Amino acid sequence: MKNWIKIFLIVEIQIVLILVVVVITKTDNLENKLYNTNMFVHEALISKQIQNINTINDNDIVIGDANACVTMFLYSRFDCPACSDFFTENYKLLKSEFIDNGSLKLVVRYLVHPSKKNTLFVSKYSYYANNLGLFDTYIKEAHNQFPKLDTISIYNFIQNITVDQDSLRIFKNDKTIDQRLTEAATEIRNAEILSTPTMYIDDQRIVGNRNYHYLKNVIMTELSNTPCR
Repeated sequence: MKNWIKIFLIVEIQIVLILVVVVITKTDNLENKLYNTNMFVHEALISKQIQNINTINDNDIVIGDANACVTMFLYSRFDCPACSDFFTENYKLLKSEFIDNGSLKLVVRYLVHPSKKNTLFVSKYSYYANNLGLFDTYIKEAHNQFPKLDTISIYNFIQNITVDQDSLRIFKNDKTIDQRLTEAATEIRNAEILSTPTMYIDDQRIVGNRNYHYLKNVIMTELSNTPCR
């Protein structure tokens, strides 16, 4: 009789252990499902944010024909070595081979931060130079100074290429431009664009300053897949 009791107890213990394992397994599966669901929702939200910010607005620096078949969004910083390399190397090649013939337009955005006054200053005046039609001239000067970013030198340079000094003074004192740039940068970071340079050639994301051959192949592929007028 005692043996039967022992067997009964052993069987009961085994059943309890099996039930515990089943509960743990189901809990793990549920946690995995919740994790995967949350990741999917998070990625969908980020994708939507990127789609929203990768839309050209009236304040953007747009280099090239507005009707170009392919669009490249460039997220950059003036205090970023890789970004400086992009403008001193790849930008000139992209401009001569794709931008100037109307195949590609480049939209430049800056990941500024209020704590980095010099970078914010230099970024702000790139918009002024662009309004003058002298973006390339300004970019060359700014990146020739890298990594110093001397604001006095930059402002003197802007003064020398400006005909209307009154408009420059108005621009200089307009703090809404600084605010707009910092708010836009916050929106960009919220979309998890954190590294610079980050590029979107149509929907393809490229992080870092790749060699020109790589960028050219991506653009050529997009041109072959994009219906142009």
